[in-house]
Amino acid sequence: MKKIIYLLNALVLITATSAYAMEYNPGPYLGGQVGWGRIDEGSGYKNSTGTTTTELGTFTGWRAYVGYSFIPFFSIESGYSYYPVNTYTGTSNIEVRTYTIDLVGKLIIPLKIIAKPLARFSIYGKGGGAYVRTKITNSTVNTKTNNTIRPAYGAGIIFSFTDNIAVDASWTGVYGKNRVNSASDVTGGDPTPTCNLFTLGLSYKITGIF
Repeated sequence: MKKIIYLLNALVLITATSAYAMEYNPGPYLGGQVGWGRIDEGSGYKNSTGTTTTELGTFTGWRAYVGYSFIPFFSIESGYSYYPVNTYTGTSNIEVRTYTIDLVGKLIIPLKIIAKPLARFSIYGKGGGAYVRTKITNSTVNTKTNNTIRPAYGAGIIFSFTDNIAVDASWTGVYGKNRVNSASDVTGGDPTPTCNLFTLGLSYKITGIF
């Protein structure tokens, strides 16, 4: 009996999912997000006395993106993310500036297929890669710029006002390597910080033009 109930529930879910996909309008979209950003640069630059002083940026970060939604459950997206500048103050001053350009696939679950009262909500996870550009400036040595490709990932929740306009709360991360820990990193290292961005955003989907 339980197997029959599970089978019927699965059949209902598949039917609802198929119907939702059939009435869905694919298309491109664009959006912007702003919120709290942070680059994880390690334990900070230690001066000659062993004291570490780190001034973090304003924590204000933002992301602008474009994408294409193929079906209700999947889209491809590319975005530019800007992170706050971190400053180390010691024997010399070090500034770390980072931005990323990501390309990710988004797996989306419209909560409409689970419960009608949640019809305007969706949740998603995303994964892919990001081009990471890190510029480290040392006031007593020189400037070093690193360019690399790193894993990108994230998750979020969407509330749709209409078929075209939506707001979201999201987390976007990029996994780095070789943190900035000393002045020698500027000349001899290859530091790429881990980046995290927690934002609120607004998006607009363009339909009816293709």
